[in-house]
Amino acid sequence: MMMLLGCGSSGAGGPAANSAEAQQFYDRLFTPPTPGGAEEIRWNTFIDGLVADGVWAKLDALNLWFAGANEGDCHVNLIQSAYNTERYQTAGVATYTQGQGYSGGAVNKCIASNFNPFSASGAKFTRTDASFGMLIYSTATLNVAAVNDGVRTGGGMTQLYHTELWPKYNTTIGYHNCNGTEETFPAPDASADSSGFYIVQRTGANAAAIYRNDMVTPVDTSTSASTALVDSEIYYQCAHSCRMAFIGGSLTEAQRIAFKSRLQTLVTAISGVFP
Repeated sequence: MMMLLGCGSSGAGGPAANSAEAQQFYDRLFTPPTPGGAEEIRWNTFIDGLVADGVWAKLDALNLWFAGANEGDCHVNLIQSAYNTERYQTAGVATYTQGQGYSGGAVNKCIASNFNPFSASGAKFTRTDASFGMLIYSTATLNVAAVNDGVRTGGGMTQLYHTELWPKYNTTIGYHNCNGTEETFPAPDASADSSGFYIVQRTGANAAAIYRNDMVTPVDTSTSASTALVDSEIYYQCAHSCRMAFIGGSLTEAQRIAFKSRLQTLVTAISGVFP
């Protein structure tokens, strides 16, 4: 991918130098923020905050589809040059809306992460220490996975369910899984709402949980045994309206709270409303 170089520092009287974490991201954008401008200040606050919170160091991929200056930039992984997301479509296309994200997807018109836990070198996402999540802003989408893992085929992505989030399988339950056994959790707000910031994570060989908006109390916990990582790619169907997604190691309570707070501030500034 051809990128333009950003310039985060200047001489006396100019904007202060950006952090290394922020600058490496700007250097990979087609349209980097103006040095010293409001957009760069907003990005710096978000990125440097995640670094200070200890969240940044836990992540393999952080893709903010709502925040790109264009669709190309919305796929750039903030954390590192690997694992930029991309459209994978064999029939139809998911809808991209600048400032909002993706909607209207399916297994044959999804967003692929390019992250395979089985083969990713040096990944924070491991068999017994892993997390993934998504910010969804649709009100109700039944019987569709938001996050899954699978293999690219001529007809779309297969569904393997080792990495899995179904916010609303039906009006009473959803499904989650992170390197273990598929588990149910109470579907949010009956049939009215499936929006929110979801984190699914595994913190040990027999410990997993899912959080939705409340980053302290899990919606459900699981003692299912961890299973070996499978040769498959994490992907996002985006049938729900989705603003962002992330992949990495497990997060502490303090990190989950900070992550949501900083994300909420950025989303509200760009999209106008959270989630």
